[in-house]
Amino acid sequence: MVLALATALMAAIHVAEAYLGLRGSPIPRKAGVAISLFEAAYWTAAYPYAPLLAAVFAPMHIAGMSAYLTVVLGRSATESWLRACGVYEAVEPAAPLPVVSYFEASILRTPGTVTTFSTL
Repeated sequence: MVLALATALMAAIHVAEAYLGLRGSPIPRKAGVAISLFEAAYWTAAYPYAPLLAAVFAPMHIAGMSAYLTVVLGRSATESWLRACGVYEAVEPAAPLPVVSYFEASILRTPGTVTTFSTL
């Protein structure tokens, strides 16, 4: 349940990030720091459910968190770079879908049966 709620929050965050990025607007620093901490924690916690995705996204988000905390990200943010980030942020919400799918499948699994995505 917590992972499903965290994934919904991730999707909402990415909609906002994509909107701001596509406009060429930066995310305010306080919000960016909080978001980067949440995203790094999310991908670290998602490792048992989607190890390959987490192995890719956790280090990337930890690096982003470090960039926010050290203000490196704010110094390198040009309008064209922010627009490119907006495109990426618009696509990235698809990444947590396997995490949620696995989590939902494990909840719906009845003891003694095998649940596949085609039976969900």
